[in-house]
Amino acid sequence: MMSQQAPVNTKMLFLIRRREHTTRDALIAHWYKNHMPAVIAAQSSAKSRGFNHATRYWATLFQDDPKSRWDGVAQLWFESPMRSEEHTSELQSPDHL
Repeated sequence: MMSQQAPVNTKMLFLIRRREHTTRDALIAHWYKNHMPAVIAAQSSAKSRGFNHATRYWATLFQDDPKSRWDGVAQLWFESPMRSEEHTSELQSPDHL
């Protein structure tokens, strides 16, 4: 009998918080128009160069709540463990809201 083991996975979580004077609508527009495509492109580039890359990308924007400290969470899923120096520059967007 062959034992089946789940693949080793790494999930990175990024809490999303908009800048003080950024509206929720501006955050949502920026996230979908600029940030998501940049993250997807960076992961595609990493894959084409043979580097560890995200195989799944989820972003969840929370309901607008003035009492909440966070506006959402983004998740990047990798099929193998990450080394601390891997992709750190590619995971960060140069233009945060």
